[in-house]
Amino acid sequence: MEEITTPQALTNLIRTLSAAGAEVSSKKVIVGFDGFVDEIIRPIRSREASGPTYFSTITQFSSFTADAAGKSADIEIEAQEVRFGGNAPLMANGLARLGMECVCIGTLGYPSINPAFEQMAPGCCRISFADPGTCHAFEFHDGKLMFARLDSLAQDLWQQLCVRVDPARLREEYQEADLIAFADWSNLTQATTLWRNVKVHYLDTLPEDRKKQLRVFFDLADPSRRSTDDLAALAHLLNEFAQTYDSTLGLNEHEARTLYAAWGLKTHPQHGGETLVDIGRSLRQHCQVTRLVIHPIDQSLVITEGSILHKTGKKIAEPCISTGGGDHYNAGFCYGLLAGYPLEECLVLAMAVSACYVSSGRTPDRSEVLTFLHEWLQQERQRGQTSSNNHY
Repeated sequence: MEEITTPQALTNLIRTLSAAGAEVSSKKVIVGFDGFVDEIIRPIRSREASGPTYFSTITQFSSFTADAAGKSADIEIEAQEVRFGGNAPLMANGLARLGMECVCIGTLGYPSINPAFEQMAPGCCRISFADPGTCHAFEFHDGKLMFARLDSLAQDLWQQLCVRVDPARLREEYQEADLIAFADWSNLTQATTLWRNVKVHYLDTLPEDRKKQLRVFFDLADPSRRSTDDLAALAHLLNEFAQTYDSTLGLNEHEARTLYAAWGLKTHPQHGGETLVDIGRSLRQHCQVTRLVIHPIDQSLVITEGSILHKTGKKIAEPCISTGGGDHYNAGFCYGLLAGYPLEECLVLAMAVSACYVSSGRTPDRSEVLTFLHEWLQQERQRGQTSSNNHY
């Protein structure tokens, strides 16, 4: 059952996050294996002397383009920024800004790292073995449309990783890691092979006590383009990881519904008949991960073998940016998980980090997240007082 994030829950998280010290900052995370250079674009609906008016929603934009069928159209676009992107770099940057030691292994440029990735937090170590993909991200208030070129990501990335990065260096990094995040399965053509080889050659060779302590996190990105065979192989791979490691699969609502249909788990004849809790239960059971997280825009839930938590978030009406919101959510959740927070606080922290990012367009540090949490707490208290007054 969906629960409002109460003032008490926010107060608890503020207290916990404020007290975070050396023990949390000593935790080490490795995130891989993609990398993009993103051009953030706003499509222009009209232009007046005072300036442009942008398409505010995907619905507006799609209606305009649909009306152009058979007639053609000319759409002006405004490139607002070029920045580093990719699920792994954005998540790694989010964790580093929160104060954790982080290593990003990805397609950041080869033989030299692309200058866009110089924007990443100084505390984030970068290891690159291939050139980045490129993405034109069309931003709207209700989401984003991402047009990507994946030429460099369609190669045999495992072979490139083996040849271009010293295996001894990688072995040392993995031996020291507390959490390993595997990101962007959908856009890496050979991701299943890459992930399995990392598991076999670097994780499965760890001492047994390290295996028991290690956490793994999976972020797939939009899997709708992948074949049925690819998705079946993914489910098998997730099961392989789950047999040995504490594992978390993180999905947005679209990704969750896509997997639910692709894996043949639908029980209702019409799409949309199932609740997110129904979908989450079935997905977790199918791939056997320790916990499954689903995060729509204004809420999130986590499902384990014995519990379900479903919390509301703070929706940002007019986001500054949406590209990367999910990656920052994942950073917040993994921070809480490694810090030993209760799952309720992991969810609230994840939503706060993501909302803080999309509202400002910048990756927040811990103090900025705390400021955001205090503002959220104040709003919830005011809402509670208003509700109480209306009751009487």
